[in-house]
Amino acid sequence: GKRINGFNAIILVTIMIVQLFGIDAIKAVAEELYLSEDTVIENDTDDSYYSSGAKVTVNNGVKVTGKIFGSGGSIENYGDIAQVDISASELHNYAGASVGSVDTYSTMNNIINDGKITTIDNLNGNVTNIGTIGSITINNSDIYTQPVVNMNGGTISSFISYIVKSDDSYAPKLILSGGNIDKIESMGMLDVDA
Repeated sequence: GKRINGFNAIILVTIMIVQLFGIDAIKAVAEELYLSEDTVIENDTDDSYYSSGAKVTVNNGVKVTGKIFGSGGSIENYGDIAQVDISASELHNYAGASVGSVDTYSTMNNIINDGKITTIDNLNGNVTNIGTIGSITINNSDIYTQPVVNMNGGTISSFISYIVKSDDSYAPKLILSGGNIDKIESMGMLDVDA
């Protein structure tokens, strides 16, 4: 019989899958892009972006269904981002913009929200909220600074804090200078400035 090389075998298998299951069975794998320079995302994408010290800007109306990870630098969102992970970074979510979930890592972060954020998990750092946040959870045993949430007229549906440290300087601080928090649940100290 005739031998088939590897490349032709891949093409034949791909054709067989399409014939059996349809074109939807073949799905492109999202790219992961590593950024060290300031970048503007101008078109809808399912790519994931990893930024080291750079500023990443998502333009108005642009939808990013992948993840943006910022280590140092900043993320400026005017569009719609599915997931943001930050470490020693700043996230500014502008009015009309949205972020599905934000996860912060064990270094200082700064989040300014004028738009909508569904969830912020493992808060390390500061949040200034003028917009809407579904929930903020602080459950880190490894925090080294006091998380601060400053309500500047925004709303938060749920604020949950599970910090059990003997040093009160780690107690999360809520500054309620206007705005509304529907539910507050705290295990351990909570510093509230009304």
